[in-house]
Amino acid sequence: MNSSTTTSPANSYEGKAEKVTDPARIVGLLTRLQEKRALLQVTVPGSADPYNSAILDVDSEQRYLVIDELSPKSGHILLLKAGRLGVQTQLKGVDIRFDSLVESSGESDGTAFYRIVLPSALDYRQQRAHYRARVGMARPVEVTIERINGDRFTGYLNDISVSGIGIRFSHGLPPNLTRGERIPKCHTHLPTGVDLYCRIEIRFTSVSVEGNYHIVGVRFIQLSPAQEAEVAHYVAALDRELIKKMPKE
Repeated sequence: MNSSTTTSPANSYEGKAEKVTDPARIVGLLTRLQEKRALLQVTVPGSADPYNSAILDVDSEQRYLVIDELSPKSGHILLLKAGRLGVQTQLKGVDIRFDSLVESSGESDGTAFYRIVLPSALDYRQQRAHYRARVGMARPVEVTIERINGDRFTGYLNDISVSGIGIRFSHGLPPNLTRGERIPKCHTHLPTGVDLYCRIEIRFTSVSVEGNYHIVGVRFIQLSPAQEAEVAHYVAALDRELIKKMPKE
């Protein structure tokens, strides 16, 4: 193969982006988010910190929705003071974002909730699809994940892209692993010399063809631009290695 005609597969493409303005569709999407108990990431003007919440109720007639108390609780006063918020969440691999205003707040069993205006528009964006580079077993790269309860498990990097990784476990899967589970701590030391610390979401589990190890596919949750650049750098390095190993005609 002539190297001048080789095309690197490590290119990515953007999925389709759409502005949803149809009221019935907006209500439908928000209701599905409520039913799935989807985690909302909430931003409040004046604060650089993200907060978590969930949709408790969607009222299509009165044009409002109710969301749960922000976590951490430090966002509560900030939200009441700002009176508005930005929301980002996901539904079946689609990124959904919207802004809204706070109409009122209340409390139930010691937990706050907020009644916010039903948004008139949603940004609906398919996740990026990225080339995923395979990581060879000859040079194993450890990956450690830690659940909220402190349980830690160590596997090995099976493949990687800027959207997520595959983790190889040789002695069975971590117990009770479920699709959609979010794990707050994931760490791996990339061979490029960079330590990658991030949050992840479980996307799938599978067994290798040989049957002697399991693969857990995860997506990264909001890598910083610097982290994305480091991962892309490593993916490109793996891609170059693959090209070098290809037979030349």
